[in-house]
Amino acid sequence: MSGGILYLKIKSDRAGAQLKELDARLADFVKSKPYTVSRYDDIQNLRHIIRIEIKVPEILGMLAGEFAYSLRSGLDQLAWQLALLHTKPKMPRTHTSFPILAKIPIRAIGHTDATRDIIRAAIPVIESLQPYNRETAFQSHPLWILNELCITDKHMIVPVNSATIRGELKGALVLGQRHFDNGFEMSVPLSDQFYVQLNPDPPEIVFGEPINIAGNRFEVRIADLRAIYNFVRDEVIPRFAGFFP
Repeated sequence: MSGGILYLKIKSDRAGAQLKELDARLADFVKSKPYTVSRYDDIQNLRHIIRIEIKVPEILGMLAGEFAYSLRSGLDQLAWQLALLHTKPKMPRTHTSFPILAKIPIRAIGHTDATRDIIRAAIPVIESLQPYNRETAFQSHPLWILNELCITDKHMIVPVNSATIRGELKGALVLGQRHFDNGFEMSVPLSDQFYVQLNPDPPEIVFGEPINIAGNRFEVRIADLRAIYNFVRDEVIPRFAGFFP
């Protein structure tokens, strides 16, 4: 391997190591039983309140961002090497990069600043990998998710959009629920407080945009990160390998 494929392969291997570290950290987090459960009475409304809070270490979001940026920068380095095949001995344009587009561009991909210098034979391959090929389902495309994670990581540690908490509640009727950033509250009849049995399941970590951002949010689970890694390793790298001696 040489050129852009070598660089992308190195970046992909690094992303794989970061994903393994993230898996290990998540396992440690779940084993630590990170719940805080508090209870109090709302005498005025004849309700008993159960509050469950969970604190997620910021290192999880940082590792998710590092993982994403390893792969995204590897794709841009691939684009640069594909451009060198066309422009060498001159350098490609500074805007040369690997496009990731949710909508079909007005101008053909091969005529944009990002790809103008890339060898023409590689353009159809780049087009075939675009999220817009899934039409309205573009948000499910591994490269679209990857790009969104990187955009977020440029400005902040990739936040945990939520730590999904599920569990079994026995002995009482739930009268109401209230969710907040780090957990939730539920209320049961005051008369049932001594019969309540709460058995929470291990939390599921969901990465994505901050929970207080308006509009459509994207959510990324650890399974999505594995799918992104596998897509780059098994779909992207092999399709460009033939362009390099």
